[in-house]
Amino acid sequence: METFILDELILEKEYNVVDLKLMIALKRRLDFNNRIKTFRQKEIAEEIKSSQSNVSKSLKKLIKDKIIYKDGLDFYFSDKYIKFSGDKRKKGK
Repeated sequence: METFILDELILEKEYNVVDLKLMIALKRRLDFNNRIKTFRQKEIAEEIKSSQSNVSKSLKKLIKDKIIYKDGLDFYFSDKYIKFSGDKRKKGK
């Protein structure tokens, strides 16, 4: 089970509609260990009814704000915003 702290992000920072839709689209692609399944910006742009350039700008903003990060070719959500019930760090193990 995962917890996404989207409401805290909305209250904490200034995000536009594309930023928020991008977070939701990326959340839908979550795999194990907070890894976001491979995606193309063009596909996400079509999904959230925006342009590829807006998705690119929002992606850079989310990285800058440390909501997501890139490791190699993969993107991940920060542990601050996504937790799994089986996560050992969460249980203090």
